[in-house]
Amino acid sequence: MVRHLHRAHGLDPEAPPPLRVLHLCHQRHRPSPSFAPRPSNGSHSESSLSSPAQPCSAVATAASQRPPRPAKQPAKQFTVTEENLRYLKIAEVRRVEGGTAIGLNGRVTFDESRTAHVGSPVEGRVIQVLAKPGDRVHHGQTLLNIHSPNFTLAESAEQKARSALLVAEKNLARLKRLFAEGASSQREVSEAEDALAQARAEYERAAADLASLGGNQDKPSPDFQLTAPTNGVVISRSPSALVGAEVQPGSGTLFIIADLSKVWVLADLPEREMGGVHPGLPVEVEAPAYPGVKFPGTVEYLSELLDQSTRTAKLRCLIPNPQFRLKPEMFVNVTLHRPQADILIPTSAVVTKGDQFFVYVEDDGKERTYTPRPVILGPEIGKMVPVVKGLQGGERIVVEGAVLLDSAFHKLL
Repeated sequence: MVRHLHRAHGLDPEAPPPLRVLHLCHQRHRPSPSFAPRPSNGSHSESSLSSPAQPCSAVATAASQRPPRPAKQPAKQFTVTEENLRYLKIAEVRRVEGGTAIGLNGRVTFDESRTAHVGSPVEGRVIQVLAKPGDRVHHGQTLLNIHSPNFTLAESAEQKARSALLVAEKNLARLKRLFAEGASSQREVSEAEDALAQARAEYERAAADLASLGGNQDKPSPDFQLTAPTNGVVISRSPSALVGAEVQPGSGTLFIIADLSKVWVLADLPEREMGGVHPGLPVEVEAPAYPGVKFPGTVEYLSELLDQSTRTAKLRCLIPNPQFRLKPEMFVNVTLHRPQADILIPTSAVVTKGDQFFVYVEDDGKERTYTPRPVILGPEIGKMVPVVKGLQGGERIVVEGAVLLDSAFHKLL
């Protein structure tokens, strides 16, 4: 989203006098010799922003002489005096020609959203190790077994609570049957219901304690099984993950597992090349280890900050890697493919109204006359923003002072 577009950019530090305009009126979509209506003596009428806007008599008279007809909302135009034109900066919209590739040096690394650091949630001693670096593991696969007194106690408590719950359920069912036959009282049934509720609460608490330690109440085991939380490759294993080693919660990472089916490629993008580069832009990666092989992907992130010393921004690309040929820390060549053409304008040219954006466009053939036009913008790139829809190359727009002009414009509405 474009940010801080409501500020007045590039204006004279000293507050300018109120903009004076020739007139504001509604023009129908038809050729007109002059924007501002002319009084009967032929001279231009001027109005200051400090005074209320006067109605356009010519338009009002024309409207009264013909019946209303369905039509689009007429464009509102705004003419600035030459005296106040100095507070604005006008520039021609130009397309940034693309179609050229940007070559960068990059480095392969893990996709952090697909990387898991696995530690032990229980205190105990490692009795069996079942995974080593380089192994491909799947979700739920056992990495190592730990003998843990705490885990054994939690598992025992869960089994006792489960048995008590089954007894309470059977007791309540028996008393309800006897009550229906007249051999039991309502008080005994109520007491059995209370006992069942208490037994269920105890079981749920014991089951939650066991689950927090990674236990499985459906498959009880005398030892704790540390399992893989995701599919991937075991990247590293801690020296603590050895038979006989003592482990405990918070003691550190025992295994790092990464899903390498997609990887990140990091690169530094020079400031001069930032035009037209944005998330979603297609890229290609080539590695010296695989001559002639191209790995397609997309730009996932472009840093909002530049490195002050190198004048570059951090670029991150997401690259599918189904055959796991791209390895972390591998150096690669990155090629960005910019679109054929893109329109970039300064963020200072954009006026924000709620969730809509507008640009003041100079009317063709009418100097000092401007019309606010809605535009659709792309992601902000530094101090520039791409225009997806609403402007054409060659048009002239207000690039500095747009907010001041918009404020004066709306005072006359």
